[in-house]
Amino acid sequence: MNQLASEAFLFLTDFEPMLWQKRLLEMFLRGEIPAALDLPTGLGKTSVMTLWLIARALGSPLPRRLVYVVDRRVVVDQASAEARKLRDRLAGPAAEGVAARLREGLGLDGSGSLVVSTLRGGLADDPAWRVDPAAVAIIVGTVDMIGSRLLFEGYGVSRRMRPLQAGLVGCDTLVVLDEAHLVPPFAALVRAVAEDATLHATAADLPVPRLRLMTLSATGRDGADAQVFRLTEKEEAEPLVEKRLNAAKRLHIMTDPVPAQDLPERLAQEAARLAGSSACPARVVVFCDSRKQAQEVAETLRAKHKLACHLLVGERRGHERADAADRLAEDGFLAGSARPKQPAVLVATAAGEVGADLDADHMVADVVAFERMVQRLGRVNRRGEAPAPAEVVLVPAQPNAKAGQKTAEATRRAEATVTLLRHLPPAGTGRDASPAALAKLQRAPDLADLRRAATTPEPLRPALTPALIEAWSLTGLADHPGRPEIAPWLRGWTEDEPQVRLFWRRFLPWRAGETPHSAEVTEFFEHALPSPAELLEAPKRRAIEVLKERAKEMPAAPRSEETPALIVLDPSLRFERALTVGELAKLKDDDAGFADRFLCVSAALGGLSEEGLLDDKAEGISADAPSAWRGIGCTADAPQGMPGVPWRCAAGPAEAEDPPDEGFVEAHAFVLERDDEGAPLRVLRLWTEEREKADQALARRAQTLVDHASAVEAEVASIAERLELPAKYRRMLRLAARLHDCGKASERWQEAFGAPRDGRPYAKTAARRVDQALLDGYRHEFGSLAAAVEYPALAALPPDLRDLALHLIAAHHGRARPTLETRSADLLPSLAEALAREAALRFARLERRWGAWGLAWWEALLRCADAAASAKLEQG
Repeated sequence: MNQLASEAFLFLTDFEPMLWQKRLLEMFLRGEIPAALDLPTGLGKTSVMTLWLIARALGSPLPRRLVYVVDRRVVVDQASAEARKLRDRLAGPAAEGVAARLREGLGLDGSGSLVVSTLRGGLADDPAWRVDPAAVAIIVGTVDMIGSRLLFEGYGVSRRMRPLQAGLVGCDTLVVLDEAHLVPPFAALVRAVAEDATLHATAADLPVPRLRLMTLSATGRDGADAQVFRLTEKEEAEPLVEKRLNAAKRLHIMTDPVPAQDLPERLAQEAARLAGSSACPARVVVFCDSRKQAQEVAETLRAKHKLACHLLVGERRGHERADAADRLAEDGFLAGSARPKQPAVLVATAAGEVGADLDADHMVADVVAFERMVQRLGRVNRRGEAPAPAEVVLVPAQPNAKAGQKTAEATRRAEATVTLLRHLPPAGTGRDASPAALAKLQRAPDLADLRRAATTPEPLRPALTPALIEAWSLTGLADHPGRPEIAPWLRGWTEDEPQVRLFWRRFLPWRAGETPHSAEVTEFFEHALPSPAELLEAPKRRAIEVLKERAKEMPAAPRSEETPALIVLDPSLRFERALTVGELAKLKDDDAGFADRFLCVSAALGGLSEEGLLDDKAEGISADAPSAWRGIGCTADAPQGMPGVPWRCAAGPAEAEDPPDEGFVEAHAFVLERDDEGAPLRVLRLWTEEREKADQALARRAQTLVDHASAVEAEVASIAERLELPAKYRRMLRLAARLHDCGKASERWQEAFGAPRDGRPYAKTAARRVDQALLDGYRHEFGSLAAAVEYPALAALPPDLRDLALHLIAAHHGRARPTLETRSADLLPSLAEALAREAALRFARLERRWGAWGLAWWEALLRCADAAASAKLEQG
């Protein structure tokens, strides 16, 4: 590592780089990316972000976007915090020194800052990462959030935005998959996208930056691949690394298995003993394989042992989960935080096993598969700095003779894990469970069969084929018989119970006495997306049981059985069905229509505890209850102070109301009640931070078509220059930008959008509403395409570039994949149909030439330039 790189690492982290970090950075500087990093836990694998950033700043040809993927939401938050530290450090005074060199190398001119975005919780979509395709960016997200975008599905993303996001994820991106052993199907998916030539451009010289993958794991599942980065003997001997590799942990395995019904009590008893075993207050973590057992352990510790106790489970709403993370730091459970003043216990399920920077003095746990035990053991004496060895107590459970096949297999793996752990070397009265000892256990050739028996097998997964990619990329089609749901490609075929995501709202888009209309409800939720704070993910069966119980407990009232209970949305937030209280109470237990769905639950139904957990005893509220209720996002003022809620909602009279907050504009009004003549009486009004309506053609200030086209042309030229595209592609992009909105010159469009008479034609107007009846379905992209076909400068381009320019014009609002609306065009119907047919054939030709992600990437360049130019003109 050169001197500047070392100084940059110290500047960004306040630490000198370890030897392994220096070696990896040298590889990055040469543009080399290992297939995998197999490092023991506790050695700072998230520093990969820092090393990539330094390499990019110093001119390395690494991808300009780093997507850090991890399959635990709590770890997503921690990785996001690390990325924000990098951004904040770079955002300080940068007039001279290392900071200035880094900012210059990253293209952070003036007051610009490093782009950091977080995609987690099922629907969060921080838009910063999709604003500038040429910007260096760090995106942190879950498997579902990143994988769905890669496969053109984009959970919670409108069909029109999916190609843009697929292009930016699938090109010029380094995917770093942390804890890759958890999701081997996703690793295989990304590797196929990165390496399978049949899924990409047909010519090697086309200037589309490819996707790259690097997996991170501490379990050794990547085997002996020569491309796997592991510690050398010299790196293991480095003092700091040696201290962490040999962090003292004494493992004790109880010899007598405990009956399953007694396991929570025994775990609590051992935790209480360890909490009081030290002269100074001890932090004890208890791991349980099930949420129910974890809750029982926590209740026992609080009630019987009078200990401060935290509960960390995945089945918890985001708002309360975030609060719990803050309290963990206060009680010293996060590495590097101050020690508590009194003993404290953390009870966790798998949500606390992986990647989270938890650090306790002692541990108590039931027995699970070996790879999970390795992760659990990494949560005690994490940095090797404890004055005394960490005591780890494993409590095996007795086999259940009546258990089903899945439970029996888990029991056999647990028994094999115990046998395997007994091969650890003796240490005092227990066994040595340090990272170094575990690493030797993982590499011992004579234990390979036992390790295999103790490890959870990888789930089977379907193959990724060009035909599937083509079907998913046809985002302009609402339905496609050859487009399956993407879950098996993200997680494989598993026997795990399907999950549902619940969120509670005071007001549902549902008119009394009517069945909700599919298109209306879908449009409503496109504007009022669930925020991470209000989402709770839980097993389908348990969620339905709780909601059914709540439906049965609803107080008797007139028409109570017809009261709205919940709305079911598919993974892309499209309406599927709606249930009243009566229908929910009578729902059959084997109803399979909720798997992997979003459930919008009426706050009047209840089912959510004060701790953010599902609770069939938790009562709901009435629609006129105070807005301070715990339901985030229910009313116009409830979301205040809660990040990630970019909209406001309130029910009121049909007359127009002013937005509740500055910067918000009315985006949607759902009619809740009509009079006898059908006129609206009461509406559910939505205000959003973004002007989403009418393809963002409504603005605070009008923009002439000439000014707008010029601004977009300048913006796309800047993007192309920073991407160092060849001159012929720069010219093509500029022509596409110049012509992309010329269809707005139509008098029909100008009148429908209320353009001022003076200065026409306009590209953006300051009108409050669009006259949809006058517009009559006219799409300006189709009008632009019709004009561009005859444009001489475009006709002079080589045929392949002319094709690409015409497609970018037709697709600059996410359509033309493959169809375009031809209604009300200023053409003979036969000519319009021929033009639309050729646009669909052109899409097919271009996707074969550029690949699905390559074509989507080109679309993203123009679409991002269009949005950036509009925003700059809007601001004046």
